[in-house]
Amino acid sequence: MYSRIVKRGVIVGVAVVVASSSIASAAPPEPSGPPAQNVVVANGPDKPVPVSAAQSGAWNVGLTGTPTVNVGNFPQAAVAPLWQGTPYASSQVLIRVSSFQCADLTPVPSGQVLFVRNVVTDFNVPPGNAGSAVLRFTPLGGTQQFLTLPVQRSAPATQVAGLYDRYQGALELGMPATGGLSACFTGGPDLNGTIAVFGFLVPAP
Repeated sequence: MYSRIVKRGVIVGVAVVVASSSIASAAPPEPSGPPAQNVVVANGPDKPVPVSAAQSGAWNVGLTGTPTVNVGNFPQAAVAPLWQGTPYASSQVLIRVSSFQCADLTPVPSGQVLFVRNVVTDFNVPPGNAGSAVLRFTPLGGTQQFLTLPVQRSAPATQVAGLYDRYQGALELGMPATGGLSACFTGGPDLNGTIAVFGFLVPAP
């Protein structure tokens, strides 16, 4: 009886050893070799590494110092004025004109010529009346002239005596003048207005 138990135990032990050997041989081998390491790739300037970034929120790009930017592809030439000289501007206001009345503008200095660029006028007359704006001047090398300025009727103007008819006008003259100039009005009665002259003063030839 005892010998049978011993034989059975020997047989079971042999079976366990064989099964263990089979399981051990079926398991995959563990990896061998040195542990994993970080790899750094360095590219030269002739082979840059492309980098892309996705914006998240508002970006703020700042420049430190005082950088100098030179743009050489867009040359800009200085534009010379139409007339070179000392700017001239003069005006006169005339009130309660009944027939013909003038007021002197700033005279042209001796030894200089005034290139009259623009003449502007604005005057009011009572409803049903008429009026004209006139510039009195002397062209270079000529005699005194009276130039009637072109005007057009515009919106009524409020005066102390009520609504008046309003006239406005402008003329680009482009003429050299010497000596004195005057702002003149004719018409009325009770015409009120202003005449202004703009231009450049240059030495006389």
